[in-house]
Amino acid sequence: MSNKKHDTVGKISLAIAVGGIVVPILIAFLVRIFVKTNNEPYYMLCCLLFAGLEVIGLITGIVGRRSACGKAGLIISAVCTVLAALAIPYFTCTNPIEVSEQKAHIHVMLMEPNLLLKKNETA
Repeated sequence: MSNKKHDTVGKISLAIAVGGIVVPILIAFLVRIFVKTNNEPYYMLCCLLFAGLEVIGLITGIVGRRSACGKAGLIISAVCTVLAALAIPYFTCTNPIEVSEQKAHIHVMLMEPNLLLKKNETA
């Protein structure tokens, strides 16, 4: 590839790497403001959008690494990808049985509060 093509791919890499950070954050803010029901699917969409754009930025950064913008896009995407991979265990469930028991307890509290009161009175 010629030097001009490396510059173009490098600029695309930098734009995608920065956009992969900015766009999901903007979507999450807008969802937080305008959506009053369950926000979880939208946040999952933001996570997938972030991951997808950062992987694309990483690939285009590798292709355009001979230009300054390509190196910047490659570094931004690599750092974001590594930090996201390190954050996954923090945000995932460590013991799914405990979570399902908590959900069942919350379900009982919401759907049948009288049953919960009867259990507490007998104890």
